[in-house]
Amino acid sequence: MLGLIKKDLIIMVKRMNPIQLIILLVVVIPISQFPQYTLISISLVISYLASILVSTSFTYDAASKWDEYTIALPFSPKQIVKAKYILVLILMVIAFVIMGITFLFCFLAGLSSLYDFKLALLASLLFAITYNAIQIPLIYKFGVEFGKYSLFVMLLIPYIFMGIIHVFKLNFNLLYFQQGIGFLMFLFGQIVLLVLSFYISIKIYADSRKK
Repeated sequence: MLGLIKKDLIIMVKRMNPIQLIILLVVVIPISQFPQYTLISISLVISYLASILVSTSFTYDAASKWDEYTIALPFSPKQIVKAKYILVLILMVIAFVIMGITFLFCFLAGLSSLYDFKLALLASLLFAITYNAIQIPLIYKFGVEFGKYSLFVMLLIPYIFMGIIHVFKLNFNLLYFQQGIGFLMFLFGQIVLLVLSFYISIKIYADSRKK
């Protein structure tokens, strides 16, 4: 299974396009007209790029007819699907490291606080886990083209959320998060969502290979 993960990582390194990051920074950051949302915007850009890389691995597999090739390999459907979810986790770790470095620069520049970092972490976790938990089963069921459309829909959700907070002047209190209770509940919910997505993907993929 390590070979499957290595294959996806090599594909991502070759397919990464720095221009995507520049375009997203130009488009997304101006949406946030308030300094307190700078870190959140950058964090969502990072999560967005990580999700694109996951989609890219599926696109490459489809183009190279990888699924047909795997039938002759000693990998079970569970192992193949697990490699994709491990890829998601690896990308999330890399994204959070980049977020931490970004926060340090923003904090030193006076653009963000620890509160902003916690809010950005919540937003990134919510986007990255929720999107990939939905995207991967949909790709296995309907193909990579359907997954591309779902990405744009999911990208709007965090900004709708921030817009509601601003328009209605809601006080988004992170008291539970700061105490750790709310964060643990939130993290547990995200883990459950990812695990459910994993087993749904296995079922869909295993059924597709029987056809």
